[in-house]
Amino acid sequence: MFRQPCPAGASTLYSLRDGDHIRPQAPAVTLSCIIGRVVFVCAVLLATTSAQDFPQSEEPASVIRNEYLHAYNLHDANSVLALYADDAVLLTEAGVFRGKSEISKWLQFAFDQGSVLEAITAIREKSSTTIAYGTGQTKRLVGQEVHLGRYLIVLEKRAGKWIIVEHGSFNAH
Repeated sequence: MFRQPCPAGASTLYSLRDGDHIRPQAPAVTLSCIIGRVVFVCAVLLATTSAQDFPQSEEPASVIRNEYLHAYNLHDANSVLALYADDAVLLTEAGVFRGKSEISKWLQFAFDQGSVLEAITAIREKSSTTIAYGTGQTKRLVGQEVHLGRYLIVLEKRAGKWIIVEHGSFNAH
């Protein structure tokens, strides 16, 4: 039982029953009392709702996608590789690359060709508290040649940081 005092000596008694349902046992008599109740209910809801229940301002896949695009176009292999887990797997038409050392070879081949990502366009990005994914389309330029592609990234939150654990990247014909 909680007692929420109201001005002018009135009070309202609340009881928590049936889980999180809050039921007043006495009607409000003043506007101040109603405002007090609203503040009380908001405080109870905030106290019982974790921060993870609120939507994030930006999906983890969106953040990683933007960092990847920037680092890739700078041909900064170390920054791109920092987005991957040590045990990440990259699946492409050129093969399966396991771990950062193999992914590094794939990146270097692309950079040696002068590859630039003109755009990475998200189609769907979703996340939970420890795992996230993103799918979308890519437009990559190699010289004057345009390569359109599709991707899927799977992210995992490890030690408080979102990293790529699985990445599929394919040409779309």
